[in-house]
Amino acid sequence: MKKKNDKIIEWFIEEGILKQEDNFYIAEKAFQAHSFINWIKKEFQDGNLTENEIEQMMLLIRMFLQNEVNLEWKNGIINVINPPSKKDENHDDEKTNDHKDKG
Repeated sequence: MKKKNDKIIEWFIEEGILKQEDNFYIAEKAFQAHSFINWIKKEFQDGNLTENEIEQMMLLIRMFLQNEVNLEWKNGIINVINPPSKKDENHDDEKTNDHKDKG
């Protein structure tokens, strides 16, 4: 029987964010994504998220892993931030969505 974290690790490998070089694993965004996933699971178990919301948040995590958006924790909130376009590189990132950590 596989552990729950094994499924997450398999998903990270499939997404290309967990790589092995010699005896080292490189997982630049894996720890942050794992933190988001744990929060999502807890919020769902506590009845604070619907299945539809989970699907949307997992899509955001996939976009984060594929460098399409930036996600970050700030004061218990998951901030969704668009990466700057080439012409806007000198401007601050635009905040587009927030998810509050209620736990």
